[in-house]
Amino acid sequence: MLRKRICKRLLPKSTRSYVLNMSGKFIVLEGIDGSGKDTQMELLKQLFASEGEKKMEEGEEVYSWNNQEFVFVQVLDENFPETNELRQVLFGKGKRFVTWAEIFIFWADKFQMLYKHILPNLEKGRTVVVNRWEVSQMAYQVHGKQNESLREISLQMRSRLDQVATPNLHIFLDVSAEESKKRVEARAATAGNHNFFDD
Repeated sequence: MLRKRICKRLLPKSTRSYVLNMSGKFIVLEGIDGSGKDTQMELLKQLFASEGEKKMEEGEEVYSWNNQEFVFVQVLDENFPETNELRQVLFGKGKRFVTWAEIFIFWADKFQMLYKHILPNLEKGRTVVVNRWEVSQMAYQVHGKQNESLREISLQMRSRLDQVATPNLHIFLDVSAEESKKRVEARAATAGNHNFFDD
């Protein structure tokens, strides 16, 4: 069974008042590939749509449930033109980027989502649920590649994200490496040419 650990992270003093003054909440789902982040987001969407209301607003799906509004965002989100373009740049046929170029594409995605989709919805009092954020960025793009030269620039980028808006809550979906591998392989077998950038 999937084990879930819900961890609240202390907010840096430089951003604490700004984030807490927003009426909306910023929630991040984290976990290794195959831990169930997409599944949990889809289950929440189904629940909110069936028991609440779903509407389109400025190209975004907004869910209303229990007198609250929710917006869901994913890394390199295919539902938004700008981030989908970044996805196509990164995963276009025959394209291979050096590590330094690749890491900036991932950070560009996060800043685009932050300023274009996350902050505006937080300011409207909505709860924004994001699949992966800076924790995954550090894990996959710095430690995963075993390239410590990327640490300094990544810490600077992470600091800038925190200065703008720090998540109110991180939810870590914990699954064993063996189960993760099994799920990834099963997904890859049915996904055709779809790219899983964090396999």
